[in-house]
Amino acid sequence: MKKLILLSTLALCLFTSYGQDYHKIDSLKQILNTLPELNGTDADTTRIMVCINIGLQYDGSKPDSALWWHSLVADTSFSKSDIRKNTEWAKKNALAVRYIANMSFRFYNYAMAKAYFLALLKIREECGTKTQISTIHYSLGNCELYLDDLFSAYSHFEMSLKLKEELNEKQATANCLYGLGFVKQLMGDYPLAIDYFNRSIKINEELGDTSQVAGCTLMIGVCYKNDDEISTALTFYEKAMILYEKIKSTGGISICLTNLASVACELGNDSTGIAYYKRALKLFEANEDSNGIASCYVNIGNLSANPEYYYEKAISIFEKAGDSQSIFSIECLRAGTAKEKGNYQLAEKHYEKAKKIVDEVGDWGGTNAGLLSTMGTVAYKQGNYQKAIEYYEKSISEGIGTRSDFASKYRHLADVYLRVGMKEKALSFYLKSQNLNMLLIRDYFTFLSEKEKEQFITQTKLSYNCLHAYNATYPYESDSLTGICYNNELMMKSILLRSTLSVLDAVYYSEDTVIKKSFLLLKQYRNKISSLQGSRESTRDSLLTDLEYKANEQESKLVKLSSEFANIQNLFNYKWEDVRKNLKPGEAAIEFVSFTQGDNNDTTVYAALLITSESKKPVSIKLFEDSQLQKIIAIYKGDDYQKISKLYGTNQNINNELYRLIWQPLEQHLTGIKNVYFAPVGVLNKISFSALGDGKQLLCDKYNLQQVSSTGKLINQEPFSLQGNLTAAVFGGIDFNLDSAAETQNLASLWQYLPGTLSEKESIQKQLQKKKVVVTGFAGKEATEPAFKSMYADKGASPDILHISTHGFFYPDPEQVKKEKTDAIERGGTAETGDVAFRGATGCATWQFVNNKNPMMRSGIALAGANRVWTQEWGRTDDEGVLTALEVSHLNMKNTDLVVLSACETGLGDIKGSEGVYGLQRAFKMAGVKYIIMSLWQVPDKETQEFMTAFYSKLLKIKNVRTAFVETQKEMRGKYDPYFWGAFVLVE
Repeated sequence: MKKLILLSTLALCLFTSYGQDYHKIDSLKQILNTLPELNGTDADTTRIMVCINIGLQYDGSKPDSALWWHSLVADTSFSKSDIRKNTEWAKKNALAVRYIANMSFRFYNYAMAKAYFLALLKIREECGTKTQISTIHYSLGNCELYLDDLFSAYSHFEMSLKLKEELNEKQATANCLYGLGFVKQLMGDYPLAIDYFNRSIKINEELGDTSQVAGCTLMIGVCYKNDDEISTALTFYEKAMILYEKIKSTGGISICLTNLASVACELGNDSTGIAYYKRALKLFEANEDSNGIASCYVNIGNLSANPEYYYEKAISIFEKAGDSQSIFSIECLRAGTAKEKGNYQLAEKHYEKAKKIVDEVGDWGGTNAGLLSTMGTVAYKQGNYQKAIEYYEKSISEGIGTRSDFASKYRHLADVYLRVGMKEKALSFYLKSQNLNMLLIRDYFTFLSEKEKEQFITQTKLSYNCLHAYNATYPYESDSLTGICYNNELMMKSILLRSTLSVLDAVYYSEDTVIKKSFLLLKQYRNKISSLQGSRESTRDSLLTDLEYKANEQESKLVKLSSEFANIQNLFNYKWEDVRKNLKPGEAAIEFVSFTQGDNNDTTVYAALLITSESKKPVSIKLFEDSQLQKIIAIYKGDDYQKISKLYGTNQNINNELYRLIWQPLEQHLTGIKNVYFAPVGVLNKISFSALGDGKQLLCDKYNLQQVSSTGKLINQEPFSLQGNLTAAVFGGIDFNLDSAAETQNLASLWQYLPGTLSEKESIQKQLQKKKVVVTGFAGKEATEPAFKSMYADKGASPDILHISTHGFFYPDPEQVKKEKTDAIERGGTAETGDVAFRGATGCATWQFVNNKNPMMRSGIALAGANRVWTQEWGRTDDEGVLTALEVSHLNMKNTDLVVLSACETGLGDIKGSEGVYGLQRAFKMAGVKYIIMSLWQVPDKETQEFMTAFYSKLLKIKNVRTAFVETQKEMRGKYDPYFWGAFVLVE
């Protein structure tokens, strides 16, 4: 499929055929004999040109000889200062370097091609044109594509596009857009890929290039197919076929037929698929396209009861053509099919045949290294560990591949060494894998957008996973490993959030007008995306795709512009020793970690890394498997009151099941400890640690618990205390209905007025005003979404404290809901228990929130008039009364130190690995807030008011957020069961 990237305009392989002229070659050689060897003088340029001309005489007939003559004078070891000193030499040298780069690409040696194109780029950046530079970036994009370094490919295509657009080279611009689309569809970012293809189509339509329009249309179909939108894919395949029929391109029609066949097979209609392949076969036969014919045989064979018959027919065609590479591909296909079925013995047989072909015809494009690695995996699956080690070591010794490739190979080799009991060797290769991934992360985080960073982190996390698993399983094998794992956790936990905040800090404090303008444009795109979430669905998707592409592109530009100011490299410098230095006697820091184990990595395990002020190294404690925790949670049914009261217990009957699983293994390491800073991970973000008990007392009775997103927070602490001229904004007593009495009657079962929130607002307002805090109150119909956002419209105008008493909501992932066969409309149990009024979603929802794919749209709070979203079919989301996490994340709340969300389930959201909770918690952190108080379950109105009143009373007296929160928990704990206070958590 990757060969589709090579459009007809690609100049990589277009060379002038000189033909072999022995008389001319002899004459040139005679001239060469009269010239001095290369010595760094002006005479070098003449010698270079003679060698190049001799090489060109061999081009076409003896490519090896052509390459040899060019390589005699192609220098890649120069510096930029060398180029500046002798530009004429550099320009002549560029001709030789370019030839080798192009020839290497032509003969599939993409690693060599990349090396020479990079050298050529260095020359052209000093003494070349924009056209030359942009073309090299395009060529490098293709090299990286074949080397499977998609992020680098994307970066080069993007740079080429920028230059081509400046030069107004339309055809080249269209080709770059196609390349970017192709990379994005390989990454699985189908909406963005489709946008690139559509932009390429628009240009090609202006140029009248129907062939390229058809090609892009076909690729849009591929995107939709890969995204499981089969009917839409069929529409685009058919459109592409009509275009190819219009220009009578039987080759294009054939490709469309093969894609239609693949869709038919995807739908389980193999007979239709075979029929399409046979139609394509006839066209290929009419064109005498042996490659097409053979490919159809292969595809028919994949669907046939007798595949070997068709594979052999394909092989016979490729043998006649001398196409060893295609035969190699069929053997790999056979091997891959057998591997998928678990028939590793048969897979090994076909891989060995493929290896024999490589040995006979020679390597191309690093194929041998990749094949050896795959053969290592097959040997491993068969339990032939010694052979697996040999294959992996040979693959590594080839020295071909990207850093990502080597990171993967090191990890696989480590797995085998571990399996045979060679733990020391296993650990050394796990560390090598991790170090390579660390370098990649350091590089990529200086230019990728957050979405792209998330994709990349997903690819690299296995190396860190393996180290955590090794450390938890063999805690005494290495003195330094636990420290390394702790450092990794300091780096990886919330790394996307921290990198985003670093860039935002750079923007807010920068005086650079270019950075400021770039951020302003990004903000405009994001605001439009938020407001479009409620627009008509028929137009929304296409508009959102376009805006999301522009926002993503703009964010990437902003990251590049601000990376130096943001000092992103500081994100990777935190060490566990730095955390220890900030711990006082009687304090401990705990990083909870999770990793997967098992042959299929399908078992999630939780562990803890613990340090005190006296630790010589962190302690590693293996805790439990996720299934054990889920089993406990699943036992207790009912609404929140019933479930929480059983899960955590009551004051008279404390349930110790969660305690024994999560905390008891840590107790032996906490002797003499009073203050505990802990950073949860995964599902532990949904646990109320203060409410855990051993059967006699709760953790909050024994410890002062401080929850942090990462214990790295202790390194650069920003303590918040009530000093100076403080301001506050307090929301409560909000009217969620519209003015219309008729509509209000229809909303009786939705978000109800919460009388307790008005008295809570007034009480807190009075408390703050007594201490000379300037307070702005919002209630009734004045507590609107625009009023909230206006507080953060002007720099420096936002309040120091923000308190919101209202309904909160979080809707689970709709795909997860489907899997569990639950009703997406009836989430979260009942709205009330007895006479208790709850501040939570009542179970009603629309597509706008409940079924939204974006977790930041499925979490939010209700403000004035919010009930209109249940009566209006469509509407803008920027002022409808529902403040989503997505909207919050786009605000600048850096001057707000404390946010108190006195609402239900504001601490919940989708759990995404080490990034934590995607919901309001993340949104307020992205906005820049230092401390957040939020809830884990639906909260009773009366006790919530009491909790909040007590908290502010203590905060104004103690002037320390952490201490005030802990003291409030202890006071409430003395009066009520955990259900009535344990939901609230302080996150910093």
